[in-house]
Amino acid sequence: MVPRKSKTSYRRTSRFLTKQIYNIPADKTYAGDKRAFNQQESILAVFVDFSRAYDSIWRAKLIAELKNMNIERNMLAWFSRFLDQRWTKVKYGETFSKYKQTKLGLHQGAVTSTTLFNVHINDLPNIVRNTKTNIGMYADDIVIWASTKNNAKQHETL
Repeated sequence: MVPRKSKTSYRRTSRFLTKQIYNIPADKTYAGDKRAFNQQESILAVFVDFSRAYDSIWRAKLIAELKNMNIERNMLAWFSRFLDQRWTKVKYGETFSKYKQTKLGLHQGAVTSTTLFNVHINDLPNIVRNTKTNIGMYADDIVIWASTKNNAKQHETL
């Protein structure tokens, strides 16, 4: 996985509320944002939080992405078994359904699920990024932003 130059994090502000904090590194990659601030340009940001992100992962594509990252043999087999061994049943009133194997999603709470999710969305910055936008990612939360003096152009870009 290619490390990203941008980071976001969360800070708990109360028992029920978490506030997203976005950090722009002070390196030449984001010099344009500092320039935009100094020239009083507006910065428009879009914050995305995928709902049920872990539940919607297509496992076959995830395995293909792991293969593309040169993960093979025993490690790939381990991930395949980890993903395939998911069973669920439904309770309605006092009645339970039969167990059924799930075909989508990652196991909630498993340490490897976070890494697998990041592998799955790791190519998103390459799809979104162009010369006028920036992207920051933290788990299933994404911020995409652009700066300009022309707000109409900014909306079009994002």
